[in-house]
Amino acid sequence: MIAAFYIIILSLNLFLCIINRKSKVVIFLSALFMILLISGNDRSGDTENYLVSYNNVAYNFSFYDGPLFWYAMRFCKLMGIDFFQFKIICALIIICNYFFFIRNIKIKDIHFLMAFYLLYIFFFDIEQFRNALAFSLYLLGYSIYKVKTEKGYHLKRGRVIFFVLILLSTAIHALTFFYLITFIVDNLINSKISKLIPYMVVTLLCCLKLVSDQFDLGGVIYKFIGNGSVKLRAYLQNRVTWGFLLPLGLQVIAYMFISYIYKTNKRRGNESQVVNFIYRNFQILFIVCFFYLNSITFYRVIRNFIPLIVIASLLINENFSRKSLSNIKIKMGIILMIVPWFVYDILIRLNDIFIPVLTSNHWL
Repeated sequence: MIAAFYIIILSLNLFLCIINRKSKVVIFLSALFMILLISGNDRSGDTENYLVSYNNVAYNFSFYDGPLFWYAMRFCKLMGIDFFQFKIICALIIICNYFFFIRNIKIKDIHFLMAFYLLYIFFFDIEQFRNALAFSLYLLGYSIYKVKTEKGYHLKRGRVIFFVLILLSTAIHALTFFYLITFIVDNLINSKISKLIPYMVVTLLCCLKLVSDQFDLGGVIYKFIGNGSVKLRAYLQNRVTWGFLLPLGLQVIAYMFISYIYKTNKRRGNESQVVNFIYRNFQILFIVCFFYLNSITFYRVIRNFIPLIVIASLLINENFSRKSLSNIKIKMGIILMIVPWFVYDILIRLNDIFIPVLTSNHWL
């Protein structure tokens, strides 16, 4: 039944995308379906671990374990809310933040975006809903920042709100700390310097790996956090050999595509500041590559940004007719960028994530 609903919702979005129509009913049904699947997942991912934690939740004062998330769990538990009811609250926040973001950046081809989401990122939001919750707050922060600056509010006020929401997202999931770094760096350096970051990082990373295996930025941070997050310490204590080249390669492919989108944006008379924002921040996020030497788990920081690259592409594509060569090139570029990510994330893990999600759900 779940698989049948999934195919119907996906097909409706693909059909509306092809005929270039927009349906509020389909959007509502898609959102409802997303909320039910995110909140009702009872097999894949860390569901069992979260269920045990929820039923035995206690105070946790560690910054590295996302204290805001654990306090929210404890509060809901004290209020008599069960685990899946707590998840449905989280799913509502996630989806509402997503749609608030989409509305404020004025995406017209929403059904293409929803089809892409349902085919790829949706499964990771189901499996890693705490990560999705944290990133949705980041998107909410940017949405408010964009709205306030466009309506003539003082720029600093928008930045403060954005900064506060990034801090809140960091208090939910430690990996969103990288987005706090990008926010700070983006406000300190100009675009000429940020363009150098990907080339400097990749070159330095490869040179360090070729010369010596002793470079360990994760180990330095591990010593700094002391008795912080057990999971984060486990990531930072690990060492990989050449496995880091796979997520690095995926990141480079994504960067090549967003660079093309950025250059197309620059050639326009009226540049999209959303595209510029996504491009600059993706450049700065290349600093994550250093942590691939400890664990490729850190690549999920980059994977979170893949939908934003798709959004940047769709924003640029709105300037071309649907049958134009530029429109076709961008749509093909999206597909070519996503295929290796999809193969790496979904296709080789069908039995771990795809099938469990579509065969078992608490609500359906």
